[in-house]
Amino acid sequence: MTLLRNNNIVVAFKKELVRQFYAMRKFIIERQSKEWFETRKHSKSTRMTESDTIKRFIEYARSQGSEHPNNYYRLYSTLVNKTVGISKRDEATIVQLNNLTLVESIIFHTIEEEISKGIHYKKIYDDCKKKIEVFKSLVFVQNNSLKISS
Repeated sequence: MTLLRNNNIVVAFKKELVRQFYAMRKFIIERQSKEWFETRKHSKSTRMTESDTIKRFIEYARSQGSEHPNNYYRLYSTLVNKTVGISKRDEATIVQLNNLTLVESIIFHTIEEEISKGIHYKKIYDDCKKKIEVFKSLVFVQNNSLKISS
């Protein structure tokens, strides 16, 4: 690429290549920090709490006649990851991990509260989605996570 003529396409490619190089360097350095490991540890703890809550939610949905209650682990995980802009948690930045923890907290608190009120399981999922949309509108959520191609 460096030997090609500098037309608009080649220049744009070179700029993006350099930008991605520095983003990858920053990501690698951040992943080696104690702060990243502590944040990841905390996010795993929150995920465990959310998983326990989703397990109770699955039983609750099953008791209300849900035909595919086991899909809720995948649905909630997809919702959280899409909101935060990640595909793999181990590739998340510290900011994304913190947002992940907040979104998961919103979910498990909403589920717990609404189960205790006897709300129908379909409405609970919809309410979780609505609250997460409100969160996204109030807080800057960085959805341009680093894309690593293999």
